[in-house]
Amino acid sequence: MSSLHRLFYISRADEQLGHRGLAEILPGARRYNEAHGITGILNYDGAHYAQILEGPADELLKLMVRIYADPRHQETNPVSYTHLTLPTIYS
Repeated sequence: MSSLHRLFYISRADEQLGHRGLAEILPGARRYNEAHGITGILNYDGAHYAQILEGPADELLKLMVRIYADPRHQETNPVSYTHLTLPTIYS
């Protein structure tokens, strides 16, 4: 089993997405995260995402690969990545 980590990243949102598009993709993202032991907090200001994710290190890595490949995220930049002893974000 992989150790628990927290990842914080920011990215520029695809200009075509908008709040309505985000609302359409959130249910699938929540299902994916729950199935992979990931919890998180997402902030979207209409132009940028800022997200904190917590979960097993290997699952966070797989999710970040997906995020980097997702055209709805541009200029994705990890801000911090830390080991946790206990989770701080609960679903």
